[in-house]
Amino acid sequence: MWRRRRRVVILAGVALVMLAVAVPLGRAATDRYYLPRVLLWMDADVGDHERFPSRAVGAGPSPFEYPVADGGTSSDARLQTVTLERDGQREERPLDDVLTSTGTTAFLVIHADHLVSERYFDGYDRESTQTSFSVAKSFVSALVGIAIEAGHIGGVDDPITTYLPELLDRDPRFGRITIRHLLTMSSGIRYDESGLPWDADDTKTYYMPDLRALALACEIESEPGQRFEYNNYNPLLLGLILERATGMSVSAYLAEKVWQPLGMGADGSWSLDSTASGFEKMESGINGRAIDFAKFGSLYLHGGEWGGRQVVPQAWVEESTRADVSTDPARGYQYFWWVGEAGHYSARGNHGQYIFVAPEKDLVIVRFGTRYGHASRVWMDVFEQVTARFEAPSGDGLVRAEFSSDARGEATGLAPAPARQAVLPRLPSPSRRGHAARPESRPYRRRTPCVQGEVRPLAMTPPPRRPSCPSFCIRVPGRVEPVLHPPDARRAHSARGGWPGKSAVRWPRSTRPGPAARS
Repeated sequence: MWRRRRRVVILAGVALVMLAVAVPLGRAATDRYYLPRVLLWMDADVGDHERFPSRAVGAGPSPFEYPVADGGTSSDARLQTVTLERDGQREERPLDDVLTSTGTTAFLVIHADHLVSERYFDGYDRESTQTSFSVAKSFVSALVGIAIEAGHIGGVDDPITTYLPELLDRDPRFGRITIRHLLTMSSGIRYDESGLPWDADDTKTYYMPDLRALALACEIESEPGQRFEYNNYNPLLLGLILERATGMSVSAYLAEKVWQPLGMGADGSWSLDSTASGFEKMESGINGRAIDFAKFGSLYLHGGEWGGRQVVPQAWVEESTRADVSTDPARGYQYFWWVGEAGHYSARGNHGQYIFVAPEKDLVIVRFGTRYGHASRVWMDVFEQVTARFEAPSGDGLVRAEFSSDARGEATGLAPAPARQAVLPRLPSPSRRGHAARPESRPYRRRTPCVQGEVRPLAMTPPPRRPSCPSFCIRVPGRVEPVLHPPDARRAHSARGGWPGKSAVRWPRSTRPGPAARS
């Protein structure tokens, strides 16, 4: 008997030693290899911003703060109940119960540029880091519009091979795919979610440690512009175009053109495919505070204008958020925005991340969570019910939101420093804010002519290791940016809340549990 026990103890000890060795090796391998990520990390979850390396998206010298609406942010009578369908019947439920039972971590309502509701759940607070998943695509859309206005990109009808000419060597049909096709998910690029989990494109575009190489190896399946197919190769290709056209990392471009002008209250980050590659996960992976994501919704609400400065071209905002099938195959999806019939539109991400905008009511709703809890159509119904309870602001004057520091106004030109105000213009109701009438067939292009074939590649060669860098530095023209390993990213971006270290299985959409609709 004692011999048997001894063998059991020896085998258990060997197993523990092997496990102690295998776990660190497996964790180290996840930054370099695809399969360890699939097997160890499995399904995408809200803790992924701690697993992937990331690049900082720096905030400016001082934050913009929404003024709080009269009555505070927790007792508004318009936000007490919602009606949901259950067993074929509609029943009224307390909104707080709906939020707490669905894994919601943040729920914000901004009306007339005032904070009406700001609620956090499950241990999260204002300073907690939220990860965006596919909400990041709407930011990518904004960056494309900004790059067009700045002259870096010619326009939405430019062939993608103007900026990615190597694709022509693989298949001349890539010359027929335009930037518009990428933005409207109608590129005709093959996207297969069937078969084993590690063979699915959904998994590859999320976990591959070299997303540049993966994107440039994509294959064409059908003619562009013919049908809508949600496809993560499209934002990856746009990321390549952005970094080549601007000569900057996409994170740096986001910080300079959006994050800092909007007065984000804390540094954000953008998850990278790996330390070695240093390419942003364009299909997902912008991380920041919920209140800062709300500012992006307010930016689009005001037609891309923020405190007197046109951050995103007004015409681009209009084209991105109107239902239109004259040039695009899907009426309800435009330039990486989901568009509703009532003129409302939303940015949506996996596990139920939402930025919902109702222009005629001057309303922005933000919901973040650890899981969907309900299908997207149910959340859209909840947001519509909330929207219906608010009145459109009266008058055609200016909305003025208090600004916390003169320094921000001076740095960004948001408003004169002595006034300490960010002036946000309001257009007459009921017209859609910031949406100027444009011919249906006229694509948005920058004002200056494009130099066809002008491509400025981004230098991605890492310099020698330096003690001042948390890992190593990716050098781009004019700057050196740190690439943060997950432990550094956790300290830099998650110390004010953090995420649970939860894992689940990342299966293709057709086989994994949860809502069938994917954002």
